[in-house]
Amino acid sequence: LDEHLKTEKIDRACEKCGAKTACKGQKFAQLPRCLVVFVKRYSYDEINMKRFDRIHIPKYLTLEGHCAPGIDPTCPAVPDSTK
Repeated sequence: LDEHLKTEKIDRACEKCGAKTACKGQKFAQLPRCLVVFVKRYSYDEINMKRFDRIHIPKYLTLEGHCAPGIDPTCPAVPDSTK
């Protein structure tokens, strides 16, 4: 999740200040009720190969650092009473 949402530098000229590079990133403007994550299990090295690396998925994901200002990343999207 961190890798997918990281900020990246891109070559783009700013019309206002004339800068040649810019930072592009994504933030959650609203927390999703359900977050679906697809894990790419293939790599390409001359041929397509399935990867067999172990993946650790924690019981709780933190979206801290991935939320727009004013969004509480600790606020549960689903109330505890529905579990």
